[in-house]
Amino acid sequence: MISSDRNLSLLARLSHRSSIFIFSSLFFSTSAVRKPSPKLSFIAGYLITSIGLSPEKAMEASKQICHIQSPSKPDAVLNFLKNIGLDEAGIRNAVYRKPILLCTQVEKTLKPKVRVLQQVGFSQPEIAKLISANPFFLHRKNVQLKIEFLGDLFSSKADLLQAIIKNTHLLCSNLDNRIMPNVSYLRACGLSKDQIAYLMKCNHRLITRRLDSIKSVVQRAIELGFSPESKMFRFALHSTCRMSRASIDTKIKVMMSFGLSEAEISSAILKAPQLLFLSVENIKSKADFFMKRSDCELSYVISHPKLLCYSFEKRLIPRYQVLQLLKLKGLPKRKCGLFYCMMISDKKFVEKFILPYEEEMPDLNQIYLSACAGNVSTEDCFS
Repeated sequence: MISSDRNLSLLARLSHRSSIFIFSSLFFSTSAVRKPSPKLSFIAGYLITSIGLSPEKAMEASKQICHIQSPSKPDAVLNFLKNIGLDEAGIRNAVYRKPILLCTQVEKTLKPKVRVLQQVGFSQPEIAKLISANPFFLHRKNVQLKIEFLGDLFSSKADLLQAIIKNTHLLCSNLDNRIMPNVSYLRACGLSKDQIAYLMKCNHRLITRRLDSIKSVVQRAIELGFSPESKMFRFALHSTCRMSRASIDTKIKVMMSFGLSEAEISSAILKAPQLLFLSVENIKSKADFFMKRSDCELSYVISHPKLLCYSFEKRLIPRYQVLQLLKLKGLPKRKCGLFYCMMISDKKFVEKFILPYEEEMPDLNQIYLSACAGNVSTEDCFS
């Protein structure tokens, strides 16, 4: 019995020592020593407490301004930004996008830039919005000349403001070597100021691209059959500017795989340049959708190419479902073309193809709403 008690005592001591060893190994492991919790620098803490950045964003932003060891200059910048109308969210966004803003001299840099914005006619809320979204221009030269040159292209100050907010490069790019040559080239191609402004709103970085890049975009649009004198040329540039030559060629090959000729495809793209924005899968699925219709030839679809641009879920499937149900009832008496049925507004479609048949088909509107909510698939349309 005594021997047994000694054995139990020995086992207990060994177990206790083993536990201490395991605990010590975990606590004092090399991995624990190598990964101490990071100590926040002064400026990282400032970004958290004074500006409201998350610890992660503060650590990221502080890397650019780690030399700041005093709140004096950042406080002066924050006070200035508050005084010109930026709220907490606006300041937080501006500082996170350009942390070096906190190092900027208020009297020498910030005040003159704001004065320029006031002189060109921007209101205080507009200035606050611009600085919050695009603080990068505050350290650039010739801001007034750039705004005046760009303002001559836009029909309204609101459009100009939208452009320079969305394209942070506009007020940062060189006016003489980049912006003016690009605008001059597009004007030489036959585009008006309004058309160039349209392109700048749709493709925010068009004007700040290299000139040879813009020339390539123009050449591709011409190869697709668009004439610089055509009203559709700007839409073609909008398309070709946003995708590579290889991407466009792939989509053309997909359309040709359905038996369409190059002439038919070219004609379709001329009518609806937005076709080029569709993905390969989107083109295939919509072509397949229309080819399943016994009363719809693909030649009809390609002659009305906007049909391929409409949303499956919000337009094609819901309306086709309604048209199929009406057809089963022998309605409507007057036949309407598929393109007409799909291109009219939602309100007009309901007024023309649902409301007049509420007595004969009281559930038609609910079926339509259900289809619009995504409860009908392409397979259901043909079942």
